[in-house]
Amino acid sequence: SHPGPARQRPESNGGNSTNSISNNNSNIQFATWNIQSGRNSRLEMAIRALDVLGIDLCLLTETKLTGGLHTRFHGGYNVEATRAASHRQGGVALCWKENEFYQVESYLCHGPNVMSWVVTTGEVKIPMVGAYIPPSDTTTLARINAAFERFSTWEETPLLIGDLNTDLDCPTGDRDLQIAADVAGQGLHDLLRCFRQRRNKTRRHTWHQHRDDGIVSARCDYILGSSQDRIS
Repeated sequence: SHPGPARQRPESNGGNSTNSISNNNSNIQFATWNIQSGRNSRLEMAIRALDVLGIDLCLLTETKLTGGLHTRFHGGYNVEATRAASHRQGGVALCWKENEFYQVESYLCHGPNVMSWVVTTGEVKIPMVGAYIPPSDTTTLARINAAFERFSTWEETPLLIGDLNTDLDCPTGDRDLQIAADVAGQGLHDLLRCFRQRRNKTRRHTWHQHRDDGIVSARCDYILGSSQDRIS
């Protein structure tokens, strides 16, 4: 078992969360971002934004890409995407930038809304699972568990990143409770809580909206890891 890469300053802002992996040479910045649609050139627009933000690897959620028709390489980023069940909902895409300090290997789709892959940096191999759980969906959890089962013989617990469409701190209803229970059963924790946030990023929610009766907010995007991942 390796001593664990350092993860630093994950953020949550405008429907995305970011985090980083550090090796001896360079930080690897990774993120999850709900882009609402990757159709009609919006995938390429999102990739250009990732480049501006300095993101190396990102799980894009709710891409709505169907039929296996999508950009495979753009602006220095490789793209692998699931086939969404509908052009109106779902789908995820893994985007990563070519980099001499790490490689993305063994990516695999588990249905329309779940992917798994391995990030290799030096002698360290980091298993990761990315997911989007649509609202009211009750089937994607089984796909996530199947992705985790892929790494059942590994010593490291995979990182889980993506849009779970539930607030793990305040689950409501049977669906949300089941998602929270499965996350806890995998030994995963919210890595956002493990690191000091920037002064204007302390609200810890994905989105907020001002309404007549106050501010309404919600958290649905997560970067989750085991206790051994929580390294300052």
